[in-house]
Amino acid sequence: MNIDYIVIESIFELRFQPNKLSVSEILPGMIYSHLSDDFPTVQKLPLANFPTILVNNDPNLLYLPTVILQGTNCSLQIGNRVVSLSYLTPFAEWDFFSNKISKITKTIENTKQIEQLESFSIKYIYLSETKSRLSNFNVFIVVDGYNIANENISLQYQIKKDNIITHVKIISPAEIKLFQSGTKKNGVVVTIDCINEILNDKTNPWEYIYININDVYESINLLSKKIFKYKNNN
Repeated sequence: MNIDYIVIESIFELRFQPNKLSVSEILPGMIYSHLSDDFPTVQKLPLANFPTILVNNDPNLLYLPTVILQGTNCSLQIGNRVVSLSYLTPFAEWDFFSNKISKITKTIENTKQIEQLESFSIKYIYLSETKSRLSNFNVFIVVDGYNIANENISLQYQIKKDNIITHVKIISPAEIKLFQSGTKKNGVVVTIDCINEILNDKTNPWEYIYININDVYESINLLSKKIFKYKNNN
């Protein structure tokens, strides 16, 4: 039997090389003109005031957004080499979210501002209120012979398979505040971030995203079910 959990937030991120150094100055407007119904509010972020040449030469700034388009329970963040889409509960479930990813990805492709795709990723953030301690989950952590799963834990690990890297972060116990209701909830928070590198030999990298994105989600879904499982289950 699996432990009950909910999706707090789902995030899609696309990283790329632009065909112009200053693409962040024109890409938000091009995207907004097609998606203003979904994201009616536009806000410049502090990085928008930085010189483009500085941003492009600082690896810590390279993939940060300069503009955010805000909608209901959702946002679209745009930078010189990144676009990320975020949906909060209750709109973070996959059927709804995947349709929005497809719409936005096609919009970006049609701008003709992207020279080369680097990677796409899907991140899901989960909360389980049912059991607030990691010791109840299908997770075992032993340090010097002592099981620390009953302690306060912030755990991160990475799984690499082929050109896919999965980052997992577990915080137990944790307190979060739901965006829509403002309700505070306590439990175990699990973040699974699956990054798919787009290799240069792909004949159609955009098509590669559309073909593989469901498989990336399924790998996240499968891993979450393994984590959110009572430890005495086989």
